[in-house]
Amino acid sequence: MTKLAFRTIGVAALLPLALFGQTYVPSQDAYLVPGNPTNFGTATSITVGSSGSQGLVQFDLSQLPAGVTAAQVQKATLTLFVNHVGALGSVNIYTANGPWTESGVTGNSAPSSGATVASSVAISSADEFISVDATAAVQGWVTTPSNNNGFILVANGGTSVQFDSKESTNTSHVATLSITLVDSGPTGPTGPTGPTGATGPTGPAGATGAAGPTGFAGATGPTGPAGPTGPAGAAGTPGATGATGPTGPPGANGASIYGDGSGGALAIASNTNWIASPPASTQFTNFTIDSGQTLTVPSGTVIHATGTVTIAGTLTVGDGSVAAGSGAGWVASAPANLSGGISFPSLSLRDELKGGPSMGGGPGLPTGLYSNPASAGVGGGSVVIAAEGAISVTGTINANGGNGAADSSALFAYGGGGGGVVVLASKTSVANSGTINAKGGNGAPLAGSYTAAGGGGGGVIQLLAPSITAGTVAVTGGNGGGADNRLGYAGGGGASGGNGGAPGNGGTAAAAGAAGKEISTTVADPSTLFLP
Repeated sequence: MTKLAFRTIGVAALLPLALFGQTYVPSQDAYLVPGNPTNFGTATSITVGSSGSQGLVQFDLSQLPAGVTAAQVQKATLTLFVNHVGALGSVNIYTANGPWTESGVTGNSAPSSGATVASSVAISSADEFISVDATAAVQGWVTTPSNNNGFILVANGGTSVQFDSKESTNTSHVATLSITLVDSGPTGPTGPTGPTGATGPTGPAGATGAAGPTGFAGATGPTGPAGPTGPAGAAGTPGATGATGPTGPPGANGASIYGDGSGGALAIASNTNWIASPPASTQFTNFTIDSGQTLTVPSGTVIHATGTVTIAGTLTVGDGSVAAGSGAGWVASAPANLSGGISFPSLSLRDELKGGPSMGGGPGLPTGLYSNPASAGVGGGSVVIAAEGAISVTGTINANGGNGAADSSALFAYGGGGGGVVVLASKTSVANSGTINAKGGNGAPLAGSYTAAGGGGGGVIQLLAPSITAGTVAVTGGNGGGADNRLGYAGGGGASGGNGGAPGNGGTAAAAGAAGKEISTTVADPSTLFLP
């Protein structure tokens, strides 16, 4: 079974804002050995730790939208692919404190380490991605572009690892910098001002002082001082306050993958089929399938919960096709008469987080001669469960591909369907002590006048949460139809997380489907990884 692990350091909540993201590949990368004058700018790997070597990676941020500010950078994630481990351990990641060039940097001209981006990032195995939160560094570079000298990778202790460089032609998982920009919705218009209240009445005038006695006529004396000001009149009663104008409409809010809980709490206490009787809503507070009960859902179902999800019984996902044998499924190509279907590469599987009926395994239905959908193995369906609380599986989830059959009228055998897709995303935890299945279907066996068909490829199981217990998961490919001692036509298996098996032909046994993919992504909030 192919297993990819992702780690993400940091938290990015889903805000009620307009979001859009851009992903960049390095403008230059290299590594250096302190004191060594050799330049390693064209190496296919970035070596960190061996002989004290350090890695350098830089991204050109001039392609960000004009006028973008640091406040609009909501999230920035640096992702590196570990292609080789000489000694397990951890690495520190810093900003580079000076300029360098890919073709000129050596151990005698290396920039020093600047601010810490992430420390003690664990390296647990080869062939894994590591992701760290680089938001603060990118915000600083947006404010002061001249400070963007990229990142420095430094090993801790005896750690020795290698990451893919942009010159890698083997695994070709070049480093990426994913930046999520945010912009608030427009402010609603200001409501009209209420009318001004009436002016209160003028207070009464103060009393006039008594007149002094008349003096003898004579020369006019100097003007006497002014008399004191009389007391102020009493204040009038204030007028009534005018009515408040209406509040303007609020700006638009973003949606949450955990839903709004409008469907309330739901417990499946008896066998239920949502294909025959769809529910009014799939947005719950808490969602439970009781032990001993089975819930059957159509492919493409997305269950939202603002609280917890508990699967103690059985969740069965319907076929990933509109009708038996039809529908392309989430595959790079369908099987042909003499070859199996081809799956998409691992990095493309992130699109499955959107859900939808076309995200299941491909059917074992070849293009060209004798295409009979009724006999082809049906591709497994897809289901996405997103919960703000914990997701617990003590029962069983099934999203398996169907077995292929023979078309006796055409003397043609059909391949098994590819396994389905199961995505469990929680903001709290995912714990599986039961079983999660996304197996490929078996190819039709050799019999009569037709040849044996290939098995379907295994499916995809994705678990995303801050804490993950994967437990028992099965993404095995379906069996091939057996040995084949004749020339003839037969179908290959449908693809999913793994390729479909090729059919038998001229003495070559029909092949089993390849194993699918189980992907565990440790992330504080999975909503940051879901595509719009």
